Amino acid sequence: MSIRVTTVSSLVRTIIAERWKQSYYNRAKKTWNFGADKAGIYTELCALGADPDPEKVEAIIGNRSWTTICCSSCSLYATTGAVEVGYDSDSATVILCGNCLLHALNLACYYGLLSTERLQEMFNFPR
Repeated sequence: MSIRVTTVSSLVRTIIAERWKQSYYNRAKKTWNFGADKAGIYTELCALGADPDPEKVEAIIGNRSWTTICCSSCSLYATTGAVEVGYDSDSATVILCGNCLLHALNLACYYGLLSTERLQEMFNFPR
Protein backbone atom coordinates (compact mmCIF):
# COMPACT_ATOMS: atom_id res chain seq x y z
CA MET A 1 0.00 0.00 0.00
CA SER A 2 1.19 3.49 -0.78
CA ILE A 3 0.42 6.92 0.62
CA ARG A 4 0.97 10.22 -1.15
CA VAL A 5 -0.21 13.80 -1.04
CA THR A 6 -1.79 15.18 -4.19
CA THR A 7 -2.43 18.87 -4.69
CA VAL A 8 -4.89 20.32 -7.16
CA SER A 9 -2.07 22.09 -9.02
CA SER A 10 0.01 18.90 -9.26
CA LEU A 11 -3.02 17.01 -10.54
CA VAL A 12 -3.43 19.46 -13.43
CA ARG A 13 0.31 19.59 -14.16
CA THR A 14 0.72 15.80 -14.44
CA ILE A 15 0.78 15.98 -18.21
CA ILE A 16 -2.98 15.99 -18.44
CA ALA A 17 -2.97 15.45 -22.21
CA GLU A 18 -0.99 12.23 -21.82
CA ARG A 19 -3.27 11.04 -19.02
CA TRP A 20 -6.23 11.72 -21.33
CA LYS A 21 -4.59 9.70 -24.12
CA GLN A 22 -3.84 6.79 -21.76
CA SER A 23 -7.49 6.71 -20.76
CA TYR A 24 -9.10 7.00 -24.20
CA TYR A 25 -6.66 5.90 -26.91
CA ASN A 26 -6.48 2.24 -27.90
CA ARG A 27 -2.90 1.79 -29.04
CA ALA A 28 -3.50 -1.74 -30.39
CA LYS A 29 -6.36 -0.63 -32.65
CA LYS A 30 -4.98 2.90 -33.18
CA THR A 31 -8.41 4.36 -32.51
CA TRP A 32 -9.99 6.54 -29.85
CA ASN A 33 -12.41 4.80 -27.50
CA PHE A 34 -15.82 6.35 -26.83
CA GLY A 35 -15.92 8.57 -29.90
CA ALA A 36 -13.69 10.51 -32.24
CA ASP A 37 -14.18 13.70 -30.22
CA LYS A 38 -11.62 12.31 -27.73
CA ALA A 39 -8.88 12.94 -30.33
CA GLY A 40 -9.90 16.58 -30.69
CA ILE A 41 -9.93 17.01 -26.92
CA TYR A 42 -6.44 15.51 -26.77
CA THR A 43 -5.18 17.99 -29.36
CA GLU A 44 -6.67 20.91 -27.44
CA LEU A 45 -5.17 19.67 -24.16
CA CYS A 46 -1.74 19.38 -25.79
CA ALA A 47 -2.01 23.00 -26.93
CA LEU A 48 -2.35 24.15 -23.30
CA GLY A 49 1.28 23.28 -22.56
CA ALA A 50 2.98 21.96 -19.42
CA ASP A 51 1.19 24.11 -16.83
CA PRO A 52 -2.41 24.40 -18.01
CA ASP A 53 -5.02 26.60 -16.37
CA PRO A 54 -7.55 24.27 -14.64
CA GLU A 55 -10.46 26.36 -15.92
CA LYS A 56 -9.28 25.94 -19.52
CA VAL A 57 -8.92 22.17 -19.00
CA GLU A 58 -12.47 22.04 -17.59
CA ALA A 59 -13.80 24.05 -20.56
CA ILE A 60 -12.18 21.67 -23.05
CA ILE A 61 -13.21 18.45 -21.30
CA GLY A 62 -16.63 19.74 -20.30
CA ASN A 63 -16.46 18.90 -16.59
CA ARG A 64 -14.26 19.17 -13.48
CA SER A 65 -13.42 15.49 -13.10
CA TRP A 66 -9.83 15.89 -14.33
CA THR A 67 -9.00 19.00 -12.32
CA THR A 68 -10.49 18.26 -8.90
CA ILE A 69 -9.90 15.91 -6.02
CA CYS A 70 -13.00 14.46 -4.37
CA CYS A 71 -12.76 13.20 -0.78
CA SER A 72 -13.83 9.56 -0.40
CA SER A 73 -15.22 10.23 3.06
CA CYS A 74 -17.21 13.49 2.87
CA SER A 75 -17.62 13.57 -0.95
CA LEU A 76 -16.61 17.24 -1.06
CA TYR A 77 -14.01 18.62 -3.43
CA ALA A 78 -10.65 19.30 -1.79
CA THR A 79 -9.73 22.87 -2.68
CA THR A 80 -5.97 22.56 -2.13
CA GLY A 81 -5.07 18.88 -1.92
CA ALA A 82 -5.66 15.54 -0.26
CA VAL A 83 -3.95 12.42 1.00
CA GLU A 84 -4.30 9.34 -1.19
CA VAL A 85 -3.94 5.94 0.45
CA GLY A 86 -3.50 2.88 -1.75
CA TYR A 87 -3.05 4.64 -5.09
CA ASP A 88 -1.14 1.76 -6.65
CA SER A 89 -2.80 -0.73 -8.99
CA ASP A 90 -3.00 -3.47 -6.35
CA SER A 91 -5.43 -1.74 -4.02
CA ALA A 92 -8.44 0.51 -3.82
CA THR A 93 -7.67 4.18 -3.40
CA VAL A 94 -9.05 6.23 -0.52
CA ILE A 95 -8.72 9.99 -0.84
CA LEU A 96 -9.04 12.11 2.30
CA CYS A 97 -9.30 15.89 2.45
CA GLY A 98 -7.58 17.68 5.33
CA ASN A 99 -10.68 17.76 7.53
CA CYS A 100 -11.41 14.06 7.10
CA LEU A 101 -7.75 13.18 7.65
CA LEU A 102 -7.83 15.06 10.97
CA HIS A 103 -11.08 13.31 11.87
CA ALA A 104 -9.48 9.92 11.11
CA LEU A 105 -6.46 10.75 13.27
CA ASN A 106 -8.79 11.86 16.08
CA LEU A 107 -10.69 8.56 15.85
CA ALA A 108 -7.42 6.63 15.87
CA CYS A 109 -6.42 8.40 19.10
CA TYR A 110 -9.86 7.93 20.65
CA TYR A 111 -9.88 4.18 20.00
CA GLY A 112 -6.29 3.71 21.12
CA LEU A 113 -4.80 3.00 17.70
CA LEU A 114 -2.58 6.05 18.04
CA SER A 115 -1.62 7.87 21.21
CA THR A 116 -2.02 11.62 21.41
CA GLU A 117 1.58 11.77 22.61
CA ARG A 118 2.77 9.98 19.47
CA LEU A 119 0.67 12.32 17.35
CA GLN A 120 2.25 15.33 19.06
CA GLU A 121 5.72 13.87 18.46
CA MET A 122 4.98 13.18 14.79
CA PHE A 123 3.87 16.74 14.13
CA ASN A 124 5.99 18.51 16.76
CA PHE A 125 2.90 19.98 18.42
CA PRO A 126 3.63 22.03 21.53
CA ARG A 127 2.61 20.33 24.76
